[in-house]
Amino acid sequence: MKQVIKIILVAALVFILFMQLMWHIIGGNIYSIVGSIEDAVLDSNGDIVIDTENINEQPSYIVYKYKGISMGLIAIRNSKGKVIVVVNSCNTCEVSPNSYYLYKDKKFVCSLCENKIAIDDLDNGEDCYPIKVEERKDEDGKIIIGTKQLKELKDKFINWRGPTV
Repeated sequence: MKQVIKIILVAALVFILFMQLMWHIIGGNIYSIVGSIEDAVLDSNGDIVIDTENINEQPSYIVYKYKGISMGLIAIRNSKGKVIVVVNSCNTCEVSPNSYYLYKDKKFVCSLCENKIAIDDLDNGEDCYPIKVEERKDEDGKIIIGTKQLKELKDKFINWRGPTV
């Protein structure tokens, strides 16, 4: 009887560990979304226009759609009042549906590798950080983001599970 109980306990432990691993792999570590999610507003050139008046200390997840693929940007105001805009995909995690950042406990957390980044460090472009925006113009209370970089990154966003509308 003791042998049977040991087998059952070991089997239960293996099952629990397996389920935790699967939960992590399929994105079960997703946090609730703090901030807003909105479709990108485009100008006549097809570039993304962000009204800085609407950006505060809570993240704005901006969804740009190209050829049926949803791609994400994050816009947030840092501690110095500057609006930071980054591509919402981890440089290191490469192509993965779960390679995106969500805001939790005043930090951004990669939902795949769980790297944590403070707001003020969000746009430094290091290895395990969101992708830095290459084409940005600030003018008259608006930020204009060129879409060439996003179009080139579209394969990274196939089946992407980040915040979308």
